[in-house]
Amino acid sequence: MNRQVLLLLFLVIACVARAQESSSPPYRLERDIPYRTGNDLSDYARERCRLDVYWPTQSSNFPTVVWFHGGGLTGGDKSIPAGLKERGFAVVAAGYRLSPQVKAPEYIQDAAAAVAWTFRNIARYGGSTSRIFVSGHSAGGYLTAMVGLDQRWLAAENIDAHQIAGLIPLSPQAITHFTIRSERGIGPTQPVVDDLAPLFHVRRDAPPMLLITGDREKELYGRYEENAYFWRMMKVAGHPDVALRELPGYGHGDMAEPAFPLVAEFIAGRTAASDAPAKVWTSGTHQLTVEGRERTFLLDVPPGLKPGAPLVLVFHGFTGSAKHIRDLTGFAAVGAKHGFVTAYPEGTRDSQGKTFFNVGYQFHRDQAVDDVQFARALSSRLTRDLGLDPRAVFATGFSNGGDMSFLLGAQREPFVAAIAPVAGTMMEPQARDFRPTTRIPVLAVNVRDDKTTLWDGDMTNRDGWGAYLGTEAVLDLWVKGLALERSEHGDVSKTIQLRHWTTAHDDTEVRFYGISTGDHHWPRTLGEERESTAEVIWRFFQAHRPKPN
Repeated sequence: MNRQVLLLLFLVIACVARAQESSSPPYRLERDIPYRTGNDLSDYARERCRLDVYWPTQSSNFPTVVWFHGGGLTGGDKSIPAGLKERGFAVVAAGYRLSPQVKAPEYIQDAAAAVAWTFRNIARYGGSTSRIFVSGHSAGGYLTAMVGLDQRWLAAENIDAHQIAGLIPLSPQAITHFTIRSERGIGPTQPVVDDLAPLFHVRRDAPPMLLITGDREKELYGRYEENAYFWRMMKVAGHPDVALRELPGYGHGDMAEPAFPLVAEFIAGRTAASDAPAKVWTSGTHQLTVEGRERTFLLDVPPGLKPGAPLVLVFHGFTGSAKHIRDLTGFAAVGAKHGFVTAYPEGTRDSQGKTFFNVGYQFHRDQAVDDVQFARALSSRLTRDLGLDPRAVFATGFSNGGDMSFLLGAQREPFVAAIAPVAGTMMEPQARDFRPTTRIPVLAVNVRDDKTTLWDGDMTNRDGWGAYLGTEAVLDLWVKGLALERSEHGDVSKTIQLRHWTTAHDDTEVRFYGISTGDHHWPRTLGEERESTAEVIWRFFQAHRPKPN
């Protein structure tokens, strides 16, 4: 009898548990999460810079769409559109500050901060950081296009715009937004295309894009024609995945609802496409096609790789190889110890059959290869497929590879968080155009008696590489460009002096090791016998790894 009672009790408990499980809501909503924080925020920013997260609770690794409301940049509020609910993906609906309380580009900066928050936090809800889409209607479509195409706004948040899985602006302005023109005293019928116009930033390497407008005869201010030209110029720029859809019979105000199924279809299609080529990369030699070229690289993946691990790019010197720089530097052992992935890109061969990275040497003016794009594409692919932290990508290298590290750090929208060039320099044209927009910490190593990368540089091009700066000039360029006001120096050994520049405002620094003996070489240590140069560089990178919100 007792056994029957126990069995009955067990069945009752099981039924209750199953009922509770089945009653668990398939979607949840969390409201009013601040995506900007800090004591310097105005009350208005604290009110407007908030977002809602709507996500599926019974799945993982799902896509997310960041949604920006419309309202002409002067009105509107965040909300989760009904047409985007229960589609199998998360929706992050973000508010932003409005004109006239603020002026351009502050609402664009808010949009970038909301997208950056999503990259840093969606994994906590079960979402995938490699499946984040951005969309919005009208003014929200304009913000979508600006954040996705003009890379400086996300770069200011230490996010690479290339990480966006797709852009879906609904009836956006492609020219400079009429509210921005109004802020300047320009009427709504006077078109302007400047750096606050999505059209100004068309580029072939932008994320996949779907432009959707209402009926050309019913739209606002010729919005269809703007987007048709926008689409055409993206195609002219060489973008491989941009489409334009017109919704017959719908005007500007009512086109969003019939557009939502297209948004969901685009997200589903691009998510499936991103799944198809994904692979589990292993240690060894691999190829990746970038801009029609098959590029080679070596890879070291540490055992027990954890999600969100960093990526270190190590570039070889002129005439070198990925294998040689791997053996020379010892990064494989350091990565295995500290749990980061190391990639060693292989340069292409010039007309003399010598391997190189294209940093602007005079005798490579006939070479069209874009190694910055190769490095960017490689890091994007590896961070996506291996689940690495796209904000924690670092670059180091020797000689030509050191020059390449400087070049990556000096980009207008760098995708690296810090650089460590060894025996590197900056070519004069690159240095002349250097205007740092992102605070990139630098660790540099040079040898005073180097006969290849001359300490005093070669501004008259005596050696044929092209004009390049001396070591002191390169340091001065970065220290002044990063506004570092404090300096100190001291000897770390009999032959190595450390010079260090910092600022009271943040942790940006330039750390320079000057070696007094030897020629053009990768030093075994930087003064501490128990710590290799690779260990010192990794410790520097780790200190400057962006912290999550």
